[in-house]
Amino acid sequence: MQQPRKISERETLSLSDRDRAALFQALTNPPAPNERLPRALAEHSRRIGA
Repeated sequence: MQQPRKISERETLSLSDRDRAALFQALTNPPAPNERLPRALAEHSRRIGA
C-alpha cells in the first residue's frame, strides 16, 4: 500500500514571476462580473429552489 503524500507534495504550483504577478493581480483586483452572472444565479436558484 502506498504511503499518502502531503498536500504540499501534490498541490503546489510553480509559477514564473510573470504568471505569479498575473495571478496576484487577478485575485486582488478581480474583473467585474459580466451580464451573464445574475442570470446564471437566478437559474441556479430556480433549479435548486434556494
